[in-house]
Amino acid sequence: MIQHLENLARLRVDAKEEERLQKDLNQMVEYINILQEADTSGVEAMSHVHPFSGGLREDEVRNGDAREALMASAPQKKNGLYEVKRSI
Repeated sequence: MIQHLENLARLRVDAKEEERLQKDLNQMVEYINILQEADTSGVEAMSHVHPFSGGLREDEVRNGDAREALMASAPQKKNGLYEVKRSI
């Protein structure tokens, strides 16, 4: 299993490290097996740990079109656009 993960991650580990990784992986799988034994029949499925109250607001235009006011402060403009010096 570790060699397969090495190939997927394009990593190389020595034999000592491989042995340690295998031990860690086995412990993770054992813990997952313990969690799978828990009775979750009365637990509602959720997408996030914290409940979402739907606090999003509706989109609305607030400042409208301030293009003319912004263009008035431009030092140089051409055809309704800011004109800047070439940088390349």
